[in-house]
Amino acid sequence: MVLLASCSALSSVARLGNVKKLRPNLRQDAPRRAQMAVRAYTVTLKFPDEEDKVVEVDEDTYILDATDEAGIDMPYSCRSGTCSSCAGKIMSGSVDQSESQFLTEEKLAEGYALLCVSYPTADLVIETHKEDEVML
Repeated sequence: MVLLASCSALSSVARLGNVKKLRPNLRQDAPRRAQMAVRAYTVTLKFPDEEDKVVEVDEDTYILDATDEAGIDMPYSCRSGTCSSCAGKIMSGSVDQSESQFLTEEKLAEGYALLCVSYPTADLVIETHKEDEVML
């Protein structure tokens, strides 16, 4: 009986040894994970009849969410890319709006974006409040 307990204990120790072997690998990967930090872009919002506003937006954050978090009042309705309330026109820079379902290829080519489903891919200048133009 004692012999069985010893074998069982050795088996447990062996498994712990495997766990310890994994830990150094995790530490070696830490610098690589740190290098994969999220990039932020400067987004300048040109409001009609108002002063421009500037916000930093992480590449994995929707522009509308970042403006909301910064306390900038922007028009929106659905927050899912299915209406045009948050439409803006990209004057410079670029966005990833692959989740947009509303804008036509023509409007996308003209530089319009739905800010509720647009991620920045470069520093941007955006004219806001463009819903009426998108509907034409």
